[in-house]
Amino acid sequence: SAAHKVRMVQDGCLRPLFSLLVSPDAAVQEPAAVALRNLSAHPRNKDRIVSEGGLPYIVSLLRSPDRGLQEHGAVVVRNVSVNDQNEVRIVEEGALPPLVDLLRSPDPKLQELAAGALRNLSVNAGNKVLIAQEGAVPPLISLLSSPDERIQEQAATLLRNLSVNDANKNKIAQAGGLAPLIILLSSPLPRIQEQAAVALRNISMTEENETALVHEGALPPLIELLQHSDDHIVEQALVTLRNISVNVDNEVKLVQAGVMTSLVTLLRSPKPAIQEQACGTVRNLSVNAENKVKIVQEGGLPPLVALLRSPQESIQEQAAVAIRNISVNPDYDLKIVQEGGLAPLVAMLSSSSEIIQEQAAGALHNLSVNNENKAKIVAKGALPRLFALVRSGNEKVKAHAAVAVRNLSVNPDNESKIVEEGGLPPLLSMLRAEDETIQLQAAVALRNLSFTPENEVRIAAENGIPALVACLRSKDPKIHEHVLVTLRNISANQDNKVRIVQEGALSTIVFLLRSTNELIQQLSAGVLRNLASNLVNQTKIVQEWRQR
Repeated sequence: SAAHKVRMVQDGCLRPLFSLLVSPDAAVQEPAAVALRNLSAHPRNKDRIVSEGGLPYIVSLLRSPDRGLQEHGAVVVRNVSVNDQNEVRIVEEGALPPLVDLLRSPDPKLQELAAGALRNLSVNAGNKVLIAQEGAVPPLISLLSSPDERIQEQAATLLRNLSVNDANKNKIAQAGGLAPLIILLSSPLPRIQEQAAVALRNISMTEENETALVHEGALPPLIELLQHSDDHIVEQALVTLRNISVNVDNEVKLVQAGVMTSLVTLLRSPKPAIQEQACGTVRNLSVNAENKVKIVQEGGLPPLVALLRSPQESIQEQAAVAIRNISVNPDYDLKIVQEGGLAPLVAMLSSSSEIIQEQAAGALHNLSVNNENKAKIVAKGALPRLFALVRSGNEKVKAHAAVAVRNLSVNPDNESKIVEEGGLPPLLSMLRAEDETIQLQAAVALRNLSFTPENEVRIAAENGIPALVACLRSKDPKIHEHVLVTLRNISANQDNKVRIVQEGALSTIVFLLRSTNELIQQLSAGVLRNLASNLVNQTKIVQEWRQR
């Protein structure tokens, strides 16, 4: 009984048993080994066996030429190795070489026991390295093809544990482990499928193995597992496919293999872990132009839009990137909006996560190119959030928000709204940015806004003239072009004519009049023509021209 096993150890039976294990008489060793095997099954005895010095005797059993003693030793090691504190001590006592040797035994029982003991030991991070270094990987790969399903399971589980270590990922693949693991994905036993799937998930995390897995035929069984009844197995297959889909060549092969239908279905899973992995895979696939079309054709937009509202930020992020990638295709700008994508994307502009802000702003950047979307984006309340983001310390967030505001300003109905909702100060702040790409977006937006008489006054009232004049000194002719158009427009206002000259614009405009760029020449002349309608400015223009 269990109580009897504990009482025997408490009464001091272990040390006499250990001494019997080294008897030269096999008839004495055998019953002692059986007794120790039985005692080691009780949880309270596992540590006592080790603490009382039993490990050297147990390891000696593993090295015995007697098959029965090897078995008893392997069982004891397997039992006592369940305790975390024993994992390192067992290895330090030299148990790995004989255990690895037993993996090569022709006896299936010894193979199973050795694999089970090593499985327990492999939970320890340091042991993962040592087990592989001891040469366990090749025999374990051979055991994956054993006709005994219990051995398959032990070997797959041990390889799963070893594959957590980065060096072991490639070691397993290079030793030929991919093909038999892929075969086990189709095992009739879910517990074996799971171990193989997790092992392949770990192995797929290296760049070399992304391609090797596809070459070895992993895609069909992995895609088949997406329809498995066990959600945990589905998740493992998804993670593997997600890892594989990072590879550019694999993006096309995955879709050709028929993954998209299952992925779209899994986007609607009630399980957040599955949603995230399915969404992450779709995100990776959506980089490819042809795949964008396939995602939409398979009905991927509605569930992706729904996931933008997920309470889990990691899911929001994956969905937002996928939507952003799809929105690069102009054919889908309206469809994303029609599916309800605007409201959650606008809400995500206020996320505490800069990554989510970036993806949402990037999607709106793309969607705002479409003329029909410009007014809708503003109607959803995007402007204040975009204005806040153009002041962001994150350059990518700032750039996307700036382009979105620029695009929105093209719509005449949005011009007054941008100003009324406080858009001029952030735009003028962008105009003063060190990054000329940000300056350019602001210059285009201000150009678009400057065509109404009301905004001529407002731009000047917000102290915009000094910032515009400063931008004339940029080295970018595109910035010159848009700033000159803005100055030409606002210089139609009498007060602005004086202010522009007072801010020192004449010298730069006269200099640009001599530009080799004909458009810059024409625009500079247009500004000077407006300024010259003021008599005082006429004199200053002539003086400036003569000085040049």
